[in-house]
Amino acid sequence: MKNKAAVFFVIPLFLFVFLAIALNEITHFYFGWYDPVYAYLMNGLTFALGSFDIGHTDHPGTPLQFFCAIIIRLTGFFRGTNDLATDVLTHTELYVFVISSVLIFINGIALFVLGFNAYKVTRNKWFSLLIQLSPLLAFVAILFMPVLATETVLVFSSVLLASLIIFHENSENKRCVFKLLIMSFLSGLIVATKISALPVLAVPFFFFKGWKQKMIYVFASVVFLFLLLLPVLPKMDRFIEFIHRIFSHTGKYGSGEEAIIDWPVYFVSLKKLLFEEIPFLINILLLVFGWWLVVIKKQIDAGLRRILLGLSVATLTGILVVARHYSFHYLIPVYVISMPLQVFFLYSYLQKNHKHINLTKYYWLVGLVILFVFVRIVIKYHFYPGMKTPVVKTVKVIENEKLGPFIIMSHTSKGTAFIEPALNFGLAYSGTTMRKEYRQIISKNYPENYLWNIRNGFFDWTGNQLVYELFSKHKTLFIYNRLNNCELAFTEIVKLLDNHSLINFVDVEKVYTNSVSGEVIVKVENDTAVIRNFLKPVKTVHVTMEKRTTDGKQFVDESGEELFDGGISQSAINVYEGDYSIMLTSLHKFGLKTELFVKPNEMFRLEAWQKSSSGSGAVFVASAPDSKYFYKTSHQKMKDQDNWFRDEFFFQVPRDYKYPSVNCYLYLPEGDTVWVDELKVERFFYPNVNLVDSLNNGKAFPD
Repeated sequence: MKNKAAVFFVIPLFLFVFLAIALNEITHFYFGWYDPVYAYLMNGLTFALGSFDIGHTDHPGTPLQFFCAIIIRLTGFFRGTNDLATDVLTHTELYVFVISSVLIFINGIALFVLGFNAYKVTRNKWFSLLIQLSPLLAFVAILFMPVLATETVLVFSSVLLASLIIFHENSENKRCVFKLLIMSFLSGLIVATKISALPVLAVPFFFFKGWKQKMIYVFASVVFLFLLLLPVLPKMDRFIEFIHRIFSHTGKYGSGEEAIIDWPVYFVSLKKLLFEEIPFLINILLLVFGWWLVVIKKQIDAGLRRILLGLSVATLTGILVVARHYSFHYLIPVYVISMPLQVFFLYSYLQKNHKHINLTKYYWLVGLVILFVFVRIVIKYHFYPGMKTPVVKTVKVIENEKLGPFIIMSHTSKGTAFIEPALNFGLAYSGTTMRKEYRQIISKNYPENYLWNIRNGFFDWTGNQLVYELFSKHKTLFIYNRLNNCELAFTEIVKLLDNHSLINFVDVEKVYTNSVSGEVIVKVENDTAVIRNFLKPVKTVHVTMEKRTTDGKQFVDESGEELFDGGISQSAINVYEGDYSIMLTSLHKFGLKTELFVKPNEMFRLEAWQKSSSGSGAVFVASAPDSKYFYKTSHQKMKDQDNWFRDEFFFQVPRDYKYPSVNCYLYLPEGDTVWVDELKVERFFYPNVNLVDSLNNGKAFPD
């Protein structure tokens, strides 16, 4: 038996080799799609630090975050680090590489178990190899394996579940509670990892014989699901809201119109699913063939009929749900559990009804199928020349030419030559308290560059930056952008400079392009003196917290013209200047609300001094009457409780803003008490300058 088992290492070994090459080609995960890699890494770090303050529960994905935490802890132990958070955030790629490598290893082991278990049941190594190979027929299943994403967990857990069902089908003890509990654990693990995999649970449910076993399976699966989600149950309201939006809106991730199904899109998705994903079409055809055997031929025993019923329910449910927001990777768990069981079903039928067929003579066919699958994988993966991502070339140019400082366009998660967008993405999915801690570490270790997002404007790790102030600080800046086309990337930079009315004060030159990766670097020479002169605000409102209306409900600015809510929270306990400040507490979290009448493209800077009893400051908020249309906040600062600190917040009114006003106010998201004093509101207006259409010799603006 040991000699026979060795053959089932062949396919996992092929897989290891391919995925090792794929990891080598990736080089750095932030070069590619860092969504969701960095979200899981940072939330895994949160668990590793002993905190449950995670910010990502969308899938919900908790088992993967737990797994990341374990590997992070072990890796940090062997590295001998005394500051795990700093070590992870300054060596992110090392930790991601280790986690991904372990996940790849687990997937290989799961495939070995599948092949070995199939052989113990069938005693036919060639059909067992086909069973082992069948999950890999779908290229998407392999594509996700080297990526820190839920799909890689779904693959190995679904493979193991299929393996147990095959083994249990031919087991003499079909009432073994231990195997039932293992299947229940795997089912709970699958659903806790990604809710869209819920249809998979139908396979074991229909497979078990008798309602007693079915109910035990359901109950045990729910218990394991509850245990896996226990640490994040207080945050599950976000998950419930996320799922509600998905099922009540026609677009992906809860976007689009408020309707359950967009029927034209739904039917197009069904067509793609059935006729573009050939491996999944094979799965459906095998189901049809199976029911033909059951209904017409009546040659299938009860156990196989139950497997077929479970696969049919899971596949049909998966299709109906996924076609609403179609992407084939949502069907990975259904496909991965189906194909091994489909091949096993076919083998069982042939073994029972066509014993004259000598299946062992077709070993050469199995070899050709294995070769075909892996050659197809290599072709579809489309390795870059030199087996390295072309972004490596860009990084070398930046390092060799010593270019910088950079403004990095970060409006997509496609990946860049810089780690900052990936870190910012991970921060966005971190819990509130941990985000502040991580931001401080990142700010200390990555201080040089700025980010530029179409929605969020210019910002660094301390918060938003006033555009003109940023350009007035640097005689030379470099702007990096990456799209599918270099010219599009360059044109987008020019448009954004124009949208921020910088067109008269800068000289733009394209200094680098990478046509393979779609990257472009633009050198921007700034007339800093003119920009500084233009930076003067057109109006400043100063609120000292000393003056109030006669009823005491509102503060009045020094000019006596502007009103701000929160006068009843005036305090003399702690002041920065004068005799009074405003005090925000857990009972009175809002203050200094005012309505700013605005025009599109105007920019504002809000400034105030804060002192906190707990170190957690208040945040500025700027919001449209409909907050879904426009809503921006500053970062909550963590400072020493005994000292006052100056806080700034910049925002620009969108160019297409449709409301006459913006509501601005202070909000205390957490913390005991915060005193705020000396509020200033500065208004800047930049004229609307049309985009220059002609681009001469790489320059956006004619001489």
